[in-house]
Amino acid sequence: VVDGVIPDRVLSPNGDGVNDRWFIENILQFPNAEVTVYNRWQQVVFSATGYQNTWEGTGTNGALPEGTYYYVIKVDDANIFKGIVTILR
Repeated sequence: VVDGVIPDRVLSPNGDGVNDRWFIENILQFPNAEVTVYNRWQQVVFSATGYQNTWEGTGTNGALPEGTYYYVIKVDDANIFKGIVTILR
């Protein structure tokens, strides 16, 4: 059982040092975890295996717009976490 994988709900990458990166508590304990973030059209805007708490709300074309995004964190086949993260600028 995976306990304590808790993603922040808000990301505010504005350079003030507070919530500038998306932090997922205890994710570093799971180096093979897959983290995927989707926009409202179900397009992948971010994906990483071995996430290091470094995502700053960017996509392939730079900074993503403010809004609600959906994530899936797959620690293993039995432990999959889903939810939302809001980007505020």
